[in-house]
Amino acid sequence: MGDEGPGGGIVFYVSKEGFKVYDGKGGSVRCHYLEMSKNTLGESKWFPEYSNIGTQTGLGYGKSNTYKILNASTSKRLTEENCAAYRCSKYSTSSTKAGEWWLPSKDELDLMYKNQKERVLASCGNKWYEKCHWYSSESNLKYAWIKDFRGAGDWGFDSKVNVKHSVRAVRAF
Repeated sequence: MGDEGPGGGIVFYVSKEGFKVYDGKGGSVRCHYLEMSKNTLGESKWFPEYSNIGTQTGLGYGKSNTYKILNASTSKRLTEENCAAYRCSKYSTSSTKAGEWWLPSKDELDLMYKNQKERVLASCGNKWYEKCHWYSSESNLKYAWIKDFRGAGDWGFDSKVNVKHSVRAVRAF
């Protein structure tokens, strides 16, 4: 934990038993590690319009959630500014390509807070909203979950279409 992963990120979760990562297309793979991008990827809105996409909160569902978000019906084109999941899906490193990273689920981002809070905060700017990160898990039609990395790591929700928060990509191996 805390080492650089094979994707060039920072390992923030290790499971000896392993966990399933769901791809959103009916498949899954067993993994033992989660790594996060070293830095925030910037700020984005969650989605360009109100929509009930049907995301999950559990460990292993971030990839599936991202797939569902990217394939949800919208009248607007997805961009890095209006869709946090799109921003994550475009992220790549020297050892990974776009599409290997995703917006973390609620449980995945909570593990990031629990195990790498200080490292995340050190890579954020000084404004309060830069320290709040989107989950790929939605709350309802109009709101999605956010995690505040300051203090006790409170979570809440914010407007999917009107507010920008920080985005950090994760991947499993």
